[in-house]
Amino acid sequence: MSQQAIVITDRKPGHENQALALCALLDWQPQLVPISATRLQKALFYVWDRVGKQPESAIPGDLPAQASAVVAAGSTTFFPAACVAARLQVPLIVILYPRGFRLEQAACILVPEFDRPAGPRRTSSRFRRIFALATSPGCGTVRLSFGTGTPRLSQPLG
Repeated sequence: MSQQAIVITDRKPGHENQALALCALLDWQPQLVPISATRLQKALFYVWDRVGKQPESAIPGDLPAQASAVVAAGSTTFFPAACVAARLQVPLIVILYPRGFRLEQAACILVPEFDRPAGPRRTSSRFRRIFALATSPGCGTVRLSFGTGTPRLSQPLG
């Protein structure tokens, strides 16, 4: 039986499809948990994250009782997904670079080439769980493994 993954989704097709593709790649059964946030709520997500607060109001309702991991793509999903992962004590896998959020909350951050952090890679040398995913033709295979619960990719940044 495949593992269950909670996919926190903002219902944007590009974000949701990336999360579902990752689940399919890893043979995980996705459980979609939609969220929406006003601009004020999203601003509060950044503030709460900076001060280390995880209020119940940030956790979406209708949450599955168990999962092996939480997957999120898109800035609106990062903070609620981190809250869910902390509550369930499971790894958080983030797709797209979570600008403005504390990176250490994620077990793995998958960053497509177009979303790579600019400037010196201070963050990636300190945080070795950020991985570049090359999108150019002929780039070779990027392997992702969660065998021991720690994600590994063949091409880490830094």
